Amino acid sequence: MERMVAVKIAGQECWLNFSVSALLHLGEVFGEKGTVAAVMRAILPDTAAGALSRETMANVALVAEELLAAGAEYRRVLYGEEVPRYTASELEVLLSSSEFICLHAAVIKAVQAGMERTVETEADPKKAKTTQGK
Repeated sequence: MERMVAVKIAGQECWLNFSVSALLHLGEVFGEKGTVAAVMRAILPDTAAGALSRETMANVALVAEELLAAGAEYRRVLYGEEVPRYTASELEVLLSSSEFICLHAAVIKAVQAGMERTVETEADPKKAKTTQGK
């Protein structure tokens, strides 16, 4: 399962990673240590129409900064790659409003991917159906 989400920023491929480190840091930023709910509340649209308030946009930029840093570190450790990182204020300068909406969607996808679990199971031989040749 891939828990990294690729995103292009200023023509550069970057990676969002909702790691444990990112979760712990963002929990402190949003006042609830280590809770995914605090992060999600901070980045979800404020209205049923899906509009992003100024505060929510600032929160998305902060979360993106943290996830980009975690993604860059992940790529460095595993693959020896140097991937760009951007601060929240740099993201606000580099991105158009439509690009920011795409980043917002990628951030939500990365948070969800970071929470997914894959459980591999094997068939129980006792419950397997037997077939007899005719």
